[in-house]
Amino acid sequence: MSETFCPLPWNHLATHPHGICTLCCESNQEEGQSQAFNETNNKAFREFLTLQKVDDFSDITNSDSFSKVRLQMLNGEKPIECSKCWEAESVGNKSKRYYESRRLPMTLQQAKEITNDDGTLKEVNYEFVELRLGNHCNVQCRTCNPYSSSRWLKDWDNIYPERRALPEFTRKSSFNWPLEEEFWEKLIDRCNELRLLYINGGEPFLIDKHFNFLQTLVDRGISKNVEIVYSTNCTIINHTYEDIWKEFKKVQFMLSIDCVGERNEYIRTYTAWSKVLEFVDWMKDITSKNDNLDYNILQTVSTYNIFYIPEFYEYFDGEHISHNFVKDPAQYDPLILPQQVQQKILDKLSGCGGYDVVKNYFNIEGISYTDLEVMKSFFQKTGAMDVTKKTSFKKTFPEFYELIKDYE
Repeated sequence: MSETFCPLPWNHLATHPHGICTLCCESNQEEGQSQAFNETNNKAFREFLTLQKVDDFSDITNSDSFSKVRLQMLNGEKPIECSKCWEAESVGNKSKRYYESRRLPMTLQQAKEITNDDGTLKEVNYEFVELRLGNHCNVQCRTCNPYSSSRWLKDWDNIYPERRALPEFTRKSSFNWPLEEEFWEKLIDRCNELRLLYINGGEPFLIDKHFNFLQTLVDRGISKNVEIVYSTNCTIINHTYEDIWKEFKKVQFMLSIDCVGERNEYIRTYTAWSKVLEFVDWMKDITSKNDNLDYNILQTVSTYNIFYIPEFYEYFDGEHISHNFVKDPAQYDPLILPQQVQQKILDKLSGCGGYDVVKNYFNIEGISYTDLEVMKSFFQKTGAMDVTKKTSFKKTFPEFYELIKDYE
């Protein structure tokens, strides 16, 4: 594999909740670097393109910013927009570029053949589409924000006065593009070669229009070649769409569950544990009856639940479990925990299926917080939410509280 080439700038569309598009979900978004934009006569001003503004999605894919990245890759350069992948690979880790190059292979020569001299594509057809369908959500996870959950709009400025919500957080119109018929019509015209479809939110099962899009893929004979990956909060069961999912090559459901029982309800505000279990039972049922359907439980590991991973594995019999880690807000990143606390967590995890994952995160990330002010921020933000939601961290996580209370 070329050290500088990635197929995603050629075959991929990555949307974000408020309508911007980037090279991919991992691309560097600092100062809008990886967003779709065109240069203007005023070098200090860029024309940023959003899903709401463009007449055709080729305008996004053939924007000045995306075209520049393609030319850099074809010239053997490493675009700064892709720094996360370069950094991961430099220390021997496998990057998104590594995985997607194998999932949807494209050679450098093939890329050259479909690219014009100015970096634009001769024809725009997406093999891989990531849809983050606005921020409409019925859950308010403590580690989330208004960008991904509309339930945070009311409380954000009170809990995070130092990070006051950006204007688009309070303008619902910025997040309503998934409700517009025109968006889906423009998208389907560029999906004749679709192979992979990620559907996130907000909560995607709240956006019924995406099922109409899936039905169109079925009607056009495209679905048999398409794999779908959902991320869902496990609160909405709808049997209506089971017949549609059967028509796809594969459908993978990523179930967002962070802890067991009342601890999950604490972290994922407005969820009911009984409803979550009902959803899991539904997944077990439909995946057992359909070979093309599968599910996985995705635990978002934070300072709240890392101590309770063994109980999580025990409850779900250690099956269908994977993890990601909170990095922002920083006070919910497990790396803020003092080393002696990290070691006690590892001691508890010894023999548990999550031990290696957590150990690698503590040891390999190359990041540690020596400033205990971040721990104090954890207690401060947690306390503020407890007051707002009439909950108690100390009562819900008593064993973990005893372990960290001296850092309050």
